[in-house]
Formats: sequence, structure tokens, C-alpha cells
Amino acid sequence: YTLHEEAAPNGYLKTTDITFEIQNGEITNIKVDGNNFISEDGTLVLVDEAISATISKQAVGAGKELSGAKLTVTTNGGQDLSEVTASQNGTEIALTQTKETAGDKEIVKAVSFTSGNDATVLTQLPAGEYTLTEETAPDGYTVAESITFTIDADGNVTSEALKDGAVTMLDAPSEITISKKAIGGEDELEGANLKLTLVESSEEGATLEQTGDKDLTDSMTITWTSGETAKTITNLPDGKYTLEETGEEFTGKDGKNYKVIPSALEFTVENGIITEVTNSTVEGDEENGFYTVDEKSNKITVSDAEREELTVDVNVSKQDLGGNEVISAVITLTGTDENGESIAFDNVTVSNSKDDTNKDINESENNTSIQWTSSDDIAVITGLTDGTYTLHEEAAPNGYLKTTDI
Repeated sequence: YTLHEEAAPNGYLKTTDITFEIQNGEITNIKVDGNNFISEDGTLVLVDEAISATISKQAVGAGKELSGAKLTVTTNGGQDLSEVTASQNGTEIALTQTKETAGDKEIVKAVSFTSGNDATVLTQLPAGEYTLTEETAPDGYTVAESITFTIDADGNVTSEALKDGAVTMLDAPSEITISKKAIGGEDELEGANLKLTLVESSEEGATLEQTGDKDLTDSMTITWTSGETAKTITNLPDGKYTLEETGEEFTGKDGKNYKVIPSALEFTVENGIITEVTNSTVEGDEENGFYTVDEKSNKITVSDAEREELTVDVNVSKQDLGGNEVISAVITLTGTDENGESIAFDNVTVSNSKDDTNKDINESENNTSIQWTSSDDIAVITGLTDGTYTLHEEAAPNGYLKTTDI
């Protein structure tokens, strides 16, 4: 005789056959394989092995389990998952069931669990097609795309994400990019002081220390000075943040002066993605600067407005000791900026105070000095920027001595 299992219950594999003979009213030559056995009272026992699938949750490139992900396995073919159990390293873990009504009965269409330090084994999964979905990612990671896998009647698991026998879902670290630019500029604007603050973390105890960022000021703050490339920060914990410029107006590597945006940008990071942005600046505000946020690429651009250089007008009168204007004195003006560099007089003019007509001026080859000849009118120098200047009399009129520098 042969005992053969035609069909196993949902979630189980068919067992192997049992063969035996009956001779003269007695059972003889019993052959059992696999998990089948003969009980002490002679009962022939067919044992079905439960179908299982292993789910592995890992960080990209890490090669080890990543705990804290909320995962859901959903049937794509209407199978009832009510008998499914889950374990990690041999210890059963809790499953959350999602039910639906199919015809005149209620079935469990999905089961959810949290990844741990070991891969998760789901047992008694009926043969069929399934979708593995990440509901929430661990702190500092982004949600992965869903994965489809199939279990056949023999318990074989197939999936494009199959690795070492496990359906493996990979999470990428969360990453935001903060770019500093001048309004309308293409290149990074160097020299600005920026501060990112974790105001409130979504997960108790989470801090910016998990980013490992080299510019970490304390557990809740990262501060840096903008450079040639944009700032990239990885493994940001979920929570509420502020980004702001600090310090005073600054001079960029391009030699231009820039304003500091007076307000902070507020935003939330959820599952590694920027959301819920509160931005009090207006894009295109060339007076004060502005923030722009690209939530698709997780990129924040801080655009600074150029500060119009403040200039002053200086009146220069060339007189004799009696207080009378003296004509024909040759006067030279030079200057240096706060860095000791010579000031270029590109936009400086010298005019007569009475009729506002421009005087003829001689400029040096590199335009770092200007020279004019005194008349019977006060000279008005227009367009002088911050710096230290020297008025020097190159040549005195006939009958006069050159005066000392001012």
C-alpha cells in the first residue's frame, strides 16, 4: 500500500509517501521518509512542513540587519494569512493583522512586523505572490521601494530581491544637501556661516550625533562655513529642524559683499524626506535673499542678496593760509581696503561743487589712484567705498610749498 498526500493545507508543503505491506493480517515492510514516522501504538503519521520565507532588512552596503523598520507583507492573490507566524533568531515576534472581507468570510490579507537584529522568518505562508512594503524606515534612513516575491507549492521563494535565500530589502541613508549661492549665481558662494538645528526629534533620544558629521557643534547642532561645494548631511534623524545664516554681512571669494538672510527656514524630516516647510522668505527677493526647497531631491538652496556697496562723497578744498582757493595744485588720491589691498577707483568721479561739472582726472594704469588739478572751486569726490585713503599733493602751484598728506 502507498499513503500519498494529494494536497497540503494552506501554508504547508506536501509530505513524502509512506509505503507498507499487509501479510497474513499483519503490517510489514513500512517505509517512511522525511518527517514522517510511526508512533508507539503503530499509527502511521504523515508530517507536513510549514512553508516559510525569510525577510531581511539591511542598510545599503552594510550587509547586516537593520532594526526598526515597519514592514508589511500583503497577499496579491487573496490568500488567507491568519495562520502566519513570525520569528527572529528562533524567538516568536508579534504580528499585526490586516483583515478584509472576501465573499462571505473574513480573511487576513496582510501581516505587519518590525525588523530586528536578525532576519524575520514568516511561517505558514500559503503559496502565492506577495508584496513586501516598508511603511516607515528606521531613523536616519529613507523608505525603500516595495518588493514582490512568489512562493510556489514546493515552498520555493523567487524574487529579484532574493539574496542568500532571503527576500532582502535595502534602505539608503537619508541625505539632504544644502547649497549656498548668490542670487542668480551658478557656483557655490563661499564664506557664509550656516547653522542646522534639530529642534525636536521624532524618536526619543535621537540626536545629530548619528550623522557623524565633521561640523557637529553639539548633539543638536551642525555649524559650518560654506565652501566650494554644497554641504551634504547623511543619516539625519526624523524630526523638526531650523536652518539659518549666522554672523554679519560677509565678503565672498568673488570680492562682493552679501547680506545675511534675517529669518530661519523651518522644516520637518519624515522617513528621511523633507516635509512641512515653513519659509517666510519670498523666492526672487533680491533685497533680502531667500530659501528654496526641492523636496524631490531633498535639497535646500540658500540664496544671498548682494549688498550694494555704501559710498560717500568727500569735499576737498585746496587753500592758502588765508583761506582762499588755490589753483593749479596737482593732487593724487590713493586708498586701501580692510585687507590692505589697493582700492580701484572704477566708479569714482571728481567734480566742481558749484556747477557739478566733472574735472579732468588722470588714472593710474591699474586704476588704483586718481589725480586732478585744483581750481578756484571745491572738488567733490563721489563714490568712495569703505577703506583708508591718502590725499597727496604731487605738485604745488608756483610760489607755494607742497603740503603734507591727509
